[in-house]
Amino acid sequence: MKRLLYLLPFLLTPVLAQAQELAYTTFKDTRVINTQNVEMLPKRKLDVRIGHRFGDMLGESGGWATFYGLETAADVLIGAEYGITDDINVG
Repeated sequence: MKRLLYLLPFLLTPVLAQAQELAYTTFKDTRVINTQNVEMLPKRKLDVRIGHRFGDMLGESGGWATFYGLETAADVLIGAEYGITDDINVG
């Protein structure tokens, strides 16, 4: 019986030592530059994004004639993401 009493604290120590801190967010957003990451939107949140790539800003066809690339848009992206649950996103 004494052996069991001495053994009991050693058996309970790993169970009580599970004091790991929770990681709340790896990144502050669902995108890093133009690429998706591991973060998910919270439940019932909508994220709308507009992305724009400029044309030639200072080259041969750039400058003031094209308003430094604003008038020659190379690519425009309009997108939306919605968090259905904390683990499922659509969009």
